[in-house]
Amino acid sequence: MGKDVYISTGNIGTVVMESGAGTRSIKNSAGGDDVYLVNATTSPVAAVAIQSAVSGILGGTYTYRAVAESDGTACLWLPSGSQTLSATGYQSEVVSVAQDDTQNTVTITSPSVVTAHNSSELVAYIASPYISTINLVSGTTYDYDGASVTRSLTINGNGATINVGSGIDGVIVKMTSGAVPNASGKVFFEIGTGGSLTMNHVTLHDDSTMILSVYNVKSGGTLSLDSVVFDGFFANTSTVADTASANTCINNFGVHAEPAATSTTVTNCTLGSSNAFRNAVSIRGGTAAITNNTFVGASSSMASRLNHSDGNEYAVYLYGGTSTVTGNTMSGYDNRFLLNYLTAAISTAPYYDITATITGNTVHDNMCGINIVGAWHTLSSPAVATINGTALTSSANAFTLGQALAAQNTLSSNAQGGVQLNLDQNDYYVDTRNTKEYGAPVYCSDFLSLASKTTSSATLSFSTCDSVLSYIANQKSFIIQVSEDNGTTWTTATTSAALGTTSTGTTVTLASGKTYLLRAVLTIASKTRPAGSVADVDADLTCYSNAVSVTITPPSTGGDTGSSGSTTTRTTGGASVIVNGETKTAGTSNTTTGTDGQTTTTVTVDTGKLKDILESQGSGATVIIPVTGGSDIAAGVLTGDMVKSMENQEATLVIQTDSVTYTLPASEIDIDAVSAQLGTDVSLSDITVTVEIAEPSADTVTVVENAAEDGGFSIVVPAVDFTISCTYHGQTVEVSSFNAYVERMIAIPEGVDPAKITTGVVVKPDGTTYHVPTQVVEIDGKYYAKINSLTNSTYTVVWHPIEFTDVAGHWAKNAINNMGSRMVVNGDENGNYNPNNDMTRAEFAATIVRALGLAPGTGENSFGDVASSAWYCGYVQTATHYGIIKGYDNGNFGPSDIITREQAMTMLARAMKLTGLDVIVTDGDVSALLGAYTDGATASAYAEGSIALCLKTSITSGTSTTTISPKEYITRAEVAVMVQRLLQKSELI
Repeated sequence: MGKDVYISTGNIGTVVMESGAGTRSIKNSAGGDDVYLVNATTSPVAAVAIQSAVSGILGGTYTYRAVAESDGTACLWLPSGSQTLSATGYQSEVVSVAQDDTQNTVTITSPSVVTAHNSSELVAYIASPYISTINLVSGTTYDYDGASVTRSLTINGNGATINVGSGIDGVIVKMTSGAVPNASGKVFFEIGTGGSLTMNHVTLHDDSTMILSVYNVKSGGTLSLDSVVFDGFFANTSTVADTASANTCINNFGVHAEPAATSTTVTNCTLGSSNAFRNAVSIRGGTAAITNNTFVGASSSMASRLNHSDGNEYAVYLYGGTSTVTGNTMSGYDNRFLLNYLTAAISTAPYYDITATITGNTVHDNMCGINIVGAWHTLSSPAVATINGTALTSSANAFTLGQALAAQNTLSSNAQGGVQLNLDQNDYYVDTRNTKEYGAPVYCSDFLSLASKTTSSATLSFSTCDSVLSYIANQKSFIIQVSEDNGTTWTTATTSAALGTTSTGTTVTLASGKTYLLRAVLTIASKTRPAGSVADVDADLTCYSNAVSVTITPPSTGGDTGSSGSTTTRTTGGASVIVNGETKTAGTSNTTTGTDGQTTTTVTVDTGKLKDILESQGSGATVIIPVTGGSDIAAGVLTGDMVKSMENQEATLVIQTDSVTYTLPASEIDIDAVSAQLGTDVSLSDITVTVEIAEPSADTVTVVENAAEDGGFSIVVPAVDFTISCTYHGQTVEVSSFNAYVERMIAIPEGVDPAKITTGVVVKPDGTTYHVPTQVVEIDGKYYAKINSLTNSTYTVVWHPIEFTDVAGHWAKNAINNMGSRMVVNGDENGNYNPNNDMTRAEFAATIVRALGLAPGTGENSFGDVASSAWYCGYVQTATHYGIIKGYDNGNFGPSDIITREQAMTMLARAMKLTGLDVIVTDGDVSALLGAYTDGATASAYAEGSIALCLKTSITSGTSTTTISPKEYITRAEVAVMVQRLLQKSELI
């Protein structure tokens, strides 16, 4: 038995083979090392070389080496004593060699999870078929040429960089039929049949190698990328002649999935302007999820490389498969070489059937935002593109799809429009002005806009982009259609003049008192280029523009005082608006009295006047709308476009009654999000925004009183309702939550002792209550309760004194009792707080949610170990929703685990972002602040920045002058002090 043994003879003399029956052995010359048989086995089995370096008796180091059989077994002869065996891709094993050829056995194993510390290790580990996970070292740069992956492999980058080398020879299959030729070139990672590659948190850098595709997912392959940065990739040198034919150029890819690929996932990745990709992501088959990535087209210094191909560049190009393209940001895809195809952020060409969902993307500053082609009949009939549930098979479907894409994605500043749709890749027309070819359109967004309106008409403007000018110049017919039923039926509108090849706009006659949709309809004399040498076939195509909504308001008939209806209305004429302390007349005031005697005063702002005032004031203005007179309900009314104008100028809106002030930045209304909820192509000028301060109904008052009795608190100030509603054609969207704290000031009635104000509370319709951060402030001798909250609801101010029996004399007594009175912390049934006890993670989550005045149950339960029936579930949901807690790496929260000081400080630091306590902590701050304590270095890496932030803001302090005790459990007393300081430092109490 045994194979040839290769040894370094060094100075051990002649090796003597002893023949005979049984196991053979090898012994060296006299005076050298005696060696003994070692039976080695590889696990998993592989015919690899196993070796052991030995220090010889006669001096020097030599290596015994044996190549394992196909069953993984090998025989080595080694000196007695401790010897180390190693093999490429396997862990080294130490064996104590006995002076007996029958006693020595060892198994060397290959680990499935390894850490690559350098380039050579990375090369070896990727090559090893037994390694499934490779961890890279943060901050390390590796050199790697590339590989074909045919097993399941995960590479965790941990912030490392890989310099891409020469690549491997690869072939990219574009159509399995061969109708479109395959492309050959260098590929970095090829994922082959049965292969699955996962890579995350790594930067791939290349600035010299022409890579055809960074990743190519072949038949049966699976690719998943998360937080991968692509830097410096290209496939054409800058020295290629600009006249290069598109037939000989190289179209390159960041990620390419072949027609028979299984799955491709690209999420949180960055494919920036340092690259020159024809298609940053190209999907021909399988399933694909392209989500939350940042795509930027080639920079000016890289764009010339695109002109050596067909000149176009795309973020995502779909040729087949089932894809989801959501949440991405795409910009800078603006290089266009041939005019019959548009460079776009997202595009399609159906080599195969395409099913895709394209929503939630932010697409700006491209040549075109989204350019969908429905078919390519000469290449792949009957393949068709179905996007967001609509098959692009007709002009009617194109209008439906175009409107949906424009509404479901955020599109802006795209030179040739946000959405352009074409039925077939072979459809084109020749521009009569310059004989250039353009793709024949069936839908074009951004074509139509509302310039102005009167009480009997709407004036429309047409886009002046190259594409629209060409469409208008080459149309065979051109009309405006109108719909009075939100697009169900359309008729030809009456325009001020017939539309022609040079029209730039028109005026449409409309009846007052109605809301209309308007769209342009053009007939384009299209040609269809078939296969072979058959002549072009002429075909007229109908092209629709985007739809514009317009409400024609009847002329004003002046004030009215009713005497026979259910309400009485009194118009008081001009109303004042105070901008940066200056009083202007910019609205009207109306007071109505209902049959129940409830009075409502409404101040409606004049949009034109207020816009003019704000223009003169500049950004950051404060706009106060006084609503006086003591009505039960006070309302300020603005149009959606006025709110948007205020948002753009960072203005703050204040509704002010005789006793209540409601202050909120205009941006917190988020009028764009409201518009999206109300429907497609809603004009902001047609949305009515009403901000209301009201005395609650009798039923609500009863709910509040019952809540006070159940909660053991006294109502000091009557309840007040705060609402914001946005209305459009009978639809109403209520704005009930905000991204930042919104301030309300409620006057404390005369005769009420301000010292007996504890806090404000929210009272929900079901009678549940929770604390909201509240201060008592004095302004001009009058006291107010200043409440900050992230939601609208019913608010009241209460008196709720608490003194826990076991904190008398405790160092944290004041904080504990204050937080108890504000309903932030709780005691036990005996009235004790137990200040020196530990606190669980669930209890801490509940405490911080209550401290911040957040509603329990916001968001979803994302932790498997948090039961929906648990008392803390709602608090954990809310804390997760607002980013205060994230849980453990294993996906659990650990609600019953005792919370440590560093865990608590991490959650507090995240809460500071919510409260607006904006403090910057540098790396130097972290080193200095933690370095001031002897145990600062024991803090977990994830918590270091949070601990430093809490120390810098004085929300926390050390457990002594020399220790911070990050790993110790936090006490209930410390928690009360920390959350009180958080609220105080954030100026919320």
